[in-house]
Amino acid sequence: MNFEYFHKPSSRPMPVIGLMSGSGSNLRKILEHGRDQKKSLGFSHYEMIAIFTDKPYDSNAAAISGEYGIEFLFHDDIDEFARKHGLAAKNDRSRGIDEMIRVRGLYDNITAEILENYRSDEGVLPVIALGGYMSMLTDNIIKRFLTINVHPADLRILDEDGLSRKYTGDHVVADAIYDEEKELRSSIHIARGKPDYGEILVVSAPLKVELTDEHGRKYSRDDILNYPAHLKAVADHNQERLKVAGDWKIFPLALDMIAKGTFVMDQDWKQTESGVIYRKNGDEVEQGPLILT
Repeated sequence: MNFEYFHKPSSRPMPVIGLMSGSGSNLRKILEHGRDQKKSLGFSHYEMIAIFTDKPYDSNAAAISGEYGIEFLFHDDIDEFARKHGLAAKNDRSRGIDEMIRVRGLYDNITAEILENYRSDEGVLPVIALGGYMSMLTDNIIKRFLTINVHPADLRILDEDGLSRKYTGDHVVADAIYDEEKELRSSIHIARGKPDYGEILVVSAPLKVELTDEHGRKYSRDDILNYPAHLKAVADHNQERLKVAGDWKIFPLALDMIAKGTFVMDQDWKQTESGVIYRKNGDEVEQGPLILT
């Protein structure tokens, strides 16, 4: 079988650009891991060279970039950009979803042109790491750059139809707790046209659900089912726990594995929405994502 590398290993660190909209905690952990790896090994498998944000005035992107001495990238605030093009905000569908996506594509095209400037002398494009980037990406980016995302759910879990992923969207930790899931996991996946879909690369070790809030206050199942504010408090606490136990471990790990050429696909990853992931370990090849235990 002919395999397609996401990134062919080389003597140079794999370039990464982080995209973020808010606090940037996931990107900070990626930067910390790369820095610590360089100190302990004398080199790092990847190097985050810049951070781009769609919220230049309301995110921590400038502060994190300055702290780590990397470039801070932006053009327009995405909501202001939408207003310039006749929408009330980035997610305004009053003129139809096609118009919303068209405007989003215009924004992404400018972003992609900025990111293209970071192609290496050997022609290697940076890998895009979505660290809390809250705007849906269009093909103008995801068909041009390998783009990976962390999601606070086990994306292997399917709905009853066996075809659709059960925990997608913005409130999946609350959804999982409401559904009486006993454990939570995070997933790293390739960003595709449909949010929270795309091939899964790594799934974190399980984290036991705690029916408590950040103050240690305990809740019953009846509290969770009958009081939305209680469910939110419990979900917020567990999502913060999952960041530490899941997101912050598997995001740097996935980048390391991509940089080392561990992940390959059975066809050109840029041209497919449903390729099969393989992991290479010497002469051995295993199918499917890495599942931590």
